[in-house]
Amino acid sequence: METLTVRHVEIASALGVRLDAPGIVAVIRRDIASATSDELLRTAVGRVKKLRQTGLLASLTPHGVVVVASLGARADSAVRFTHEISELISGEGMRALRAGIGRPYLTPDEAIRSFHDAEEALNGLDPGEVRTFERALLRNLVESSMYRDAIAESTIEKLRAYDSANDASLLSTLRLFVQTRFSLTRTARVLHVQPNSVSYRLTRVAAITGFDPTVISDMIFLALAVGDDDIRHGDGFLATEQG
Repeated sequence: METLTVRHVEIASALGVRLDAPGIVAVIRRDIASATSDELLRTAVGRVKKLRQTGLLASLTPHGVVVVASLGARADSAVRFTHEISELISGEGMRALRAGIGRPYLTPDEAIRSFHDAEEALNGLDPGEVRTFERALLRNLVESSMYRDAIAESTIEKLRAYDSANDASLLSTLRLFVQTRFSLTRTARVLHVQPNSVSYRLTRVAAITGFDPTVISDMIFLALAVGDDDIRHGDGFLATEQG
């Protein structure tokens, strides 16, 4: 992919964006990806450059607007970048655009992979939508599974029924736990409760579903169920805490 291996490497170097350090790539397009003269895409470039993300390159190319962003030391840097791109796409005058976001990279070769990831994530997106490569993988996985409904019935639907009958919030707590990458502390911060309260709720999740969110194999299953539920009710990216 010449855009990143030649032109963007030179531009990134000039702007101080390193491709041999943690980073991530996004691609923003209209329905017609080759419309590089489109004023809307030019406006998007200008808005991308105003994002809070540090170490950022945005350029209009035949592939659309290619965004290369350096990631800081924070564990949620990629999630925050996804939020910023989503906010841009949902902004005034931008809703005709869509964006795909690749996996984080550590090397120039992985930066190229991240670009292709972003292109893959764009497939099937409607205007105004943002999707990460991980979400694209999840969609393909769950939609092709003959056990999709069984997974939902044994997890999400049980929690939804319990919450409805008991005025509880186990499902939303589990969803936040997944979204914050299984962090009790960050989940508690979003919910404005103590981590012990989150731990108790997850214990209730285990009791109701038979899957313990603190056990890695069960955690993966529950994360899959949560992701599928998000897809069924709208294919937005996984939201998480702000600030």
